[in-house]
Amino acid sequence: LVRVGAHAEGHVLALTDLHSEKDDQVSACSRGMKQRACLAKTLLHNPKLLILDEPASGLDPRARIEFRELLKELQRMGKTIIVSSHILTELSSICTTVAIIEAGRLIAAGAVEDILKSLRPQREFILDLLEPSDLDRARALLEKGAGILSVTAQDGTVRFSCTATDREIADLVERVAAERIPFIGLREELADLETAFMALAKGTL
Repeated sequence: LVRVGAHAEGHVLALTDLHSEKDDQVSACSRGMKQRACLAKTLLHNPKLLILDEPASGLDPRARIEFRELLKELQRMGKTIIVSSHILTELSSICTTVAIIEAGRLIAAGAVEDILKSLRPQREFILDLLEPSDLDRARALLEKGAGILSVTAQDGTVRFSCTATDREIADLVERVAAERIPFIGLREELADLETAFMALAKGTL
């Protein structure tokens, strides 16, 4: 039996937001509450390393968001967290480093940003125009931009891939505005971990 002080218990209950449920039977709690209770039990001894297996599995959207924010708080506290999960969209929002394993073999590892960049070395942008009639003008203007690799236009949207820097992208936006081509927004289309997994994994069982 390992005993912990009341201070440690209070701190963990506050961190996991379980003060109001501290006297409840765990068996009567929701899946999200059970996950937090399990994590609270683990945190009582203030470990430096946490290993979590599918922590978001079976949780409803609200519980998943709350659990994700809790993991981010633990990260800010300086704890190292290793998460094993098949929910790749969750991992991309909380992890700084990933490892992709297929059939027991490590096929990729490194910083999330580096892995995504290696799969898509060029940048992809989407320009949403206010008037579809401006498509041809916008496409012609973008094709002359620095670092532009390709431009496609359809249904009021212009997509372009490039190797441009942020400064060059800003200059390009200024040129579009100077030509009085009204647009609703410009956004960068980023690769995600699901895309990375599908590109790197071969489907080996």
